Amino acid sequence: MIETLGIVAVAVLVVLTIGTLFPLVPSGVLASGTVISYWWQTGYTEPNILVVVSLALLGLTVTVTDFASGAVAGKLGGASNLSVIIGSIIGIILLVFIGPIGFLVGIALSVFCFSVYGENDDVEVALKKSFYTVIGVLASKVVQFILMAVITVSFGFFVLI
Repeated sequence: MIETLGIVAVAVLVVLTIGTLFPLVPSGVLASGTVISYWWQTGYTEPNILVVVSLALLGLTVTVTDFASGAVAGKLGGASNLSVIIGSIIGIILLVFIGPIGFLVGIALSVFCFSVYGENDDVEVALKKSFYTVIGVLASKVVQFILMAVITVSFGFFVLI
């Protein structure tokens, strides 16, 4: 039974790893829950506590990366917190209607428009702020994917081998 349960847990982690490529999928938290649930189901015997804590913390790091990346990248590019928040809200709204591309377009256009009209920035400066914010969101997806792949492979190694 534990082998079957391990295979199912690894399969869930693979799906969650793919899920990091999409906006608003809480893959990190769900991965931490998957690891802890498997550990609980095995009677706290497999994998050992150090592996469980490490993978759970790594899963939470994925979640923090997801939420903080756009704001951090936007801030590095000079965008205000308000423009990034407005961009995220509009991106989420467009995500519902257009999909993941709508999320990126919503963030880019919102940060750009807010910079030009709300902060009276030059077009060139507004483009820079928008570019940094979008690059930050995309880069965070890559980082999240890599971290989730590490969780999946590590968990599979300690559980199935």
